[in-house]
Order: sequence, then structure tokens, then C-alpha cells
Amino acid sequence: MIFIFLAFSFVHIPCLLFTFGRFDYIDAEGSLTGIGNMFAALFMLMPAVAALITGKATGEGMKLTGKGSLMLGIDFSNKKWIFFLIACLMPWIINEIGAAADMIIFDGFDRQMINSDVFAPYKEIVPLFPALSISSAVIGSFGGLGEELGWRTYMMPKLEKKTGIIPSVITGGIIWSAWHWPLIHHGHSFGIDYPGYPWAGPLAFTAFCIFENAFLTYLTKKTCSVWPAAFAHAVNNARPSILLFFLNKEKLPVIESTFGFVQFFPSVIVGAICVYLMIKDNRRVNNGTES
Repeated sequence: MIFIFLAFSFVHIPCLLFTFGRFDYIDAEGSLTGIGNMFAALFMLMPAVAALITGKATGEGMKLTGKGSLMLGIDFSNKKWIFFLIACLMPWIINEIGAAADMIIFDGFDRQMINSDVFAPYKEIVPLFPALSISSAVIGSFGGLGEELGWRTYMMPKLEKKTGIIPSVITGGIIWSAWHWPLIHHGHSFGIDYPGYPWAGPLAFTAFCIFENAFLTYLTKKTCSVWPAAFAHAVNNARPSILLFFLNKEKLPVIESTFGFVQFFPSVIVGAICVYLMIKDNRRVNNGTES
């Protein structure tokens, strides 16, 4: 409870500055303002700060590596390198599948973009966009690391120990989402003029966080390292994709262009598979067959 209180306080209290009109979080075009960007970057570090303070206050300490630690070590042995690769590539694959689904279901492919003047300067480098986004996100994954040290390496093991895998994934996802709610209220992710504002955004984001929590928790458990989750978090925020460049959002229903439910569905499948695999791994350990 100390960790949750601190993690939320470090974000929700400063958000009162936006609530009472002292600063604008987003501008008229829906982009983060300078002060909004600064706060968003700082906020991503707060779960790690809360975990460190909680560890000190409770006397449990905070080892850097090993069991019950912050899992800052990197180990590629026993094919763990595969999960680092999955962490970097899966968000991109999900984006491409989701964009393709939108194009097929809603006829969202922008055929005019290929021959447009807007596309001309980027024609040769568009295939490189995912690689550039992934590499820059991994290199700049400091913010993602701040969140993952709090949510995945500190909170999730404790929740799982108390409640089990499925309840912990759901509860942890809701907590992770609720931590974002003041930012979403002020325009983060969805803006402030979407259908169902201000309640639909937090609800949609909660669904995303539950399934994304399953994926990130699975990566953390399989590698005993926070880094895959931090990489995946950062790559997901960068939204690498080739097909998204050709997606005409004007052809999408408003609810899809705002919340991306169709684009989100591959994440549901990945999250569900990760939950199944975590349950399977736990049964193997309990049966004493873990090698």
C-alpha cells in the first residue's frame, strides 16, 4: 500500500496544476505542450522512485539483481535472448497487424498517399521507419525503465504471490491504468474531444493495460530482468509501423480512430497467450519438472 500511495501521489498531486488551469497539458492541436512533455517524462520515473522509497521504509531493501530485486541484470543464457528480441519486435508486429486489419475492415488504405507530394521525400526510407523507431526507443528507454521498475519488478511479484496469476494481471493492469487517469483526463493518448469524454478514455486504457501487463510481466518473469519490459514499453510508445503511414483515419469510424479497438485486438491475443504460458510455467514449477 505504501508503494501504491507514493506512486499515485507523485503523479496525481502535480496533475492538480493542470486541473486548476495553471498549465496546459496539450495544445489546441492535441499535442503535448512543453510543460506537458516535461511532466510526462518525470512522471514515468515515479514508480521506480516509489519502489525505492518503499523498499527503504519497509526494510526489505532493494537489491539490483537476483531474486526479490529490481532485476537490473541482463542474462542471454538459456535462450533468454529470444525474449529480448520479442520485446523489441512484438509491439511493431502488433501495430502492423492492427493497421492491416483497419485497412481490410474499413477500407482504410490511403492509395493516394503513395503518389502524393507528402510521401515523396520519405519514399526511400519508409521501410526503415520501424527499425529507426525500435532502435531509438530502445536506446531512449529510460522512461520505460522507470515505470517497469515499479510496476513489473516491484508490484507484480507481490500481487502474484498474494492472488495468483490471473487476478494479479487484472488487478495490476487496473492499478497501472488508474495511475494514468489524471493524464488521460487532460488529453493524454485520446485528447479531450473524443466520444464519451471523460470516462471512455480511462475505460479503454484500462483494457489495454490489463493485456499489456500480461505481456510485460511474462517478459520479466522469463528473463528475470526488467530490461525486456522496458524495451517493449518504449517501443510500444514509439508506435513503429510502415502500414500506419498509409492508414487513412478519415475512413475509420470515430470510435475506431479514437480508441483503436481493432488495432488493439492483437494485443488481446498476445496477452491471453502470455497468461496461459505463465500459468503453464507455474504448474511446471509446482510439479517439480522445471529444469
